[in-house]
Amino acid sequence: MFYRFWRSLTPEGTVPPYRAFDVVKVPRELLPHLVLLDVLDGGRDFRYRVVGTDVVQAVGRDFTGDALSKFISRHEPDGMADGYRRVATQLVPDLYHGTLESVGKEFISYERLALPFTDANGTVSYILSCFQFDSTTG
Repeated sequence: MFYRFWRSLTPEGTVPPYRAFDVVKVPRELLPHLVLLDVLDGGRDFRYRVVGTDVVQAVGRDFTGDALSKFISRHEPDGMADGYRRVATQLVPDLYHGTLESVGKEFISYERLALPFTDANGTVSYILSCFQFDSTTG
């Protein structure tokens, strides 16, 4: 559903411009799972602009406004950061699988799909991610 929503914002084969994104048109059931990042310095870093309530609950804190570099190896594994960099520099979606082991919740696994949005110059200026969590008990 998340990918279809993103695809609906622009013709097939192109990356949607951020101006096409309207939070009012996002399916309500997706909103708690979304994270919007600002791309900083060409993809060298990212800032959490919006963090959905399900993500905050899963991680255990609200990190809205913080830079991703602050959390590498705390709650953002290197693989996730590398995926965001691919999205920013190659204008491609990135799917990441992980656990919340770094915040003491290894029993929670997740998938994260990150999708690019461009600015007026065609540069990726924002990344919208959707997280799906799965809690297992052993």
